[in-house]
Amino acid sequence: MDIEMQQSPPAIPADDEPKYGGFTRFEIELEFVQSLANPFYLNYLASQKFLGEPAFVAYLAYLRYWTRPPYLKYLNYPGPTLKHLELLQEERFRQDIISPELKTAQPDPRESQPEEETKAEPEPKDEAAEPPLKKTPKKKKKKARKSKEKEAPDAKA
Repeated sequence: MDIEMQQSPPAIPADDEPKYGGFTRFEIELEFVQSLANPFYLNYLASQKFLGEPAFVAYLAYLRYWTRPPYLKYLNYPGPTLKHLELLQEERFRQDIISPELKTAQPDPRESQPEEETKAEPEPKDEAAEPPLKKTPKKKKKKARKSKEKEAPDAKA
């Protein structure tokens, strides 16, 4: 039973567009598709059995228009949003996302950076700006005192 959405993607909002709860269809769909970047939300959808509903699966297929311009430029986190939207097209992923291990294994989109950027090279030190550290003298007095105390009882005897 394959349900297909026959509606076309919403147009970029205009002033005279009808509003649903104060929001345009474009704004509602934008907010929903961006929420798909959150693996905890995907887990919630799976636990509430939304991902098993044929109508909801068809809606996810319809939302693939966000992968194309001009809609693509409105996504805050296009990488994880579109990756999860793509994965949600697969039956296996929709079944597996209910697992807590899978939702925590998803990388945080804000922390994913190329390796070159994360490796910080040590900055060259400006020796003129910082005075060299003074070496502290080693404490030899304690050793000397201890050896005198050992010798003192022998001297008294």
